[in-house]
Amino acid sequence: MTTRLRAARERRGLSQEELARRCGIPRGTVHEIENARHVPGLDRAARLYHYLGLDLEDALADFEIVSRTREGVTSTVIAK
Repeated sequence: MTTRLRAARERRGLSQEELARRCGIPRGTVHEIENARHVPGLDRAARLYHYLGLDLEDALADFEIVSRTREGVTSTVIAK
């Protein structure tokens, strides 16, 4: 996921800051994803990949999609 995301961002000539702004997420999060320090939630991964024109299904092949419920709130996350 990390290599694919960085390569697509660089091909489009975008900085991490610009990609983050356009996708509505913090720049630090883009940095952490690209450096394999953070696995994004499904919503953020979808926004990033959609904006860059990448196939999210291919990127998630090595991950598992997990739904978790805590305090009555269900969230969908990507887990290694």
